[in-house]
Amino acid sequence: MNLTMKDVRLRGCGFTLFPAAKEEGVDGDLMRYLLSSIYTKIEEEPNSKIPEIFSEEDFPESPDYTLKMLLDKNLVTKNGTILTLTPKSIKILERAAELQNKLGDENFYFCPCHYPY
Repeated sequence: MNLTMKDVRLRGCGFTLFPAAKEEGVDGDLMRYLLSSIYTKIEEEPNSKIPEIFSEEDFPESPDYTLKMLLDKNLVTKNGTILTLTPKSIKILERAAELQNKLGDENFYFCPCHYPY
């Protein structure tokens, strides 16, 4: 996978990540949990490549989402304490990047400060 943080952003994920997840039958909020955990690991450096291998500690439990949910939905695999993104999660992230690029080409940008809902 050759994506960076700027290729798949959390801002506006309702227009990119959520539709990409839905295409694969995955809850958009679960993918947001996955992507948020990835962002935390790489400390939000926009040009950082999104890694495919992580440790369990990179995925903190949230009130609504867990590492077990990612495993159950085949978004990551686990070998000991090492986690790896699956082709399914990579496909979703790549599709989200594609949608983000398409919207950018159409001059569509979402900024929550202009749309408070």
